[in-house]
Amino acid sequence: MNNNNKILVTIYIPITEEKYDVFIPIGRKVKKIIQLATTAISDLSQNNFPESGVKNLFNKATGDMYDPEMIIKDTNIRNGAELILF
Repeated sequence: MNNNNKILVTIYIPITEEKYDVFIPIGRKVKKIIQLATTAISDLSQNNFPESGVKNLFNKATGDMYDPEMIIKDTNIRNGAELILF
């Protein structure tokens, strides 16, 4: 997958009060992005962010939750978007 198929977003993690800039593929479902981000952030935070439990992805500006079954390109998530993983 080349960079034309990815967008750069900032993901905020309220439980650890940290944020991460990550490239996400636009052709994946939101639930896959949640899964990948949860694993990566758990590793980066030295397991301060639990991998278990249901997580959801929210738009930081509006508070709207993204449907886990939607494909990223079909959402309003674009380059520079600020998201919350909680």
